[in-house]
Amino acid sequence: MLNWFVWRRQSEPLVLSDTRLVVFDLETTGLNLRKDKPIAIGATAIQGNAVPLSDQYQARIQQDVESSAQAALAHRLARDEIEQAAPPQQVLPDFIDYLADAPRFAYHAAFDDGFMQRSLKSSGINHRWAPSVDVAQWVLWLHPELGPAPPTLDRALAFARIRRSGRQRHNALVDASLTAQLVLTLLPKTRAREVHTLQALRQALKSSARVRQMQTQ
Repeated sequence: MLNWFVWRRQSEPLVLSDTRLVVFDLETTGLNLRKDKPIAIGATAIQGNAVPLSDQYQARIQQDVESSAQAALAHRLARDEIEQAAPPQQVLPDFIDYLADAPRFAYHAAFDDGFMQRSLKSSGINHRWAPSVDVAQWVLWLHPELGPAPPTLDRALAFARIRRSGRQRHNALVDASLTAQLVLTLLPKTRAREVHTLQALRQALKSSARVRQMQTQ
């Protein structure tokens, strides 16, 4: 009986305005998925039309950054801060618990998803990491004038008149919070297009990407 209720809850459409959404961001030692590693996670939830400060997550991840010290310092995390942080075997399950099956969103999500999938596997954590919703593609769907390629986060924030000034750059929690504010500007525009559920949003973004690909062929 319990399994039936779980199946029913998971199969029902998730209405965006009624669902806890989580926006997350990773900081890594570099951009190479094969050799670089995540060194920090930041995440914040969206509930209704608000970003509650009480529902956030932040953690540094212990990594060997001897060969990537410059990248670590560029992210304003000193080498000893990373080496003394909690190991991925502790941080990643803790982060998964924080998510609590909430739909995930990230800016240029393929990057963050790739590092999460690889980190979970290399840490021996058996967890299926499904693709997150790409906020960059969401912005481009609603504002094709920013294309043809998805805009950078800074450009999208400027377009939405969300100020980054005074905020630390390359900080996972700061970037996740700014992206969450950006999502709040996208939600009413999405509802205006009669897209109300997570499933419908995913389909809209998939169709939009397919159309753009056909136009460039």
